[in-house]
Amino acid sequence: MRVSRRDIFYLLHKCYDAVNERKQKNDSIHNRKIPSAASITRA
Repeated sequence: MRVSRRDIFYLLHKCYDAVNERKQKNDSIHNRKIPSAASITRA
């Protein structure tokens, strides 16, 4: 099976997008937790 350079780039891009999406989801969850914790400690 021959894999062209374009195929490799395509696969890399797909993996990169999936990782980025997961990272953004984790960041948004994290950012939701931080303000609530800050408001609790301030109160």
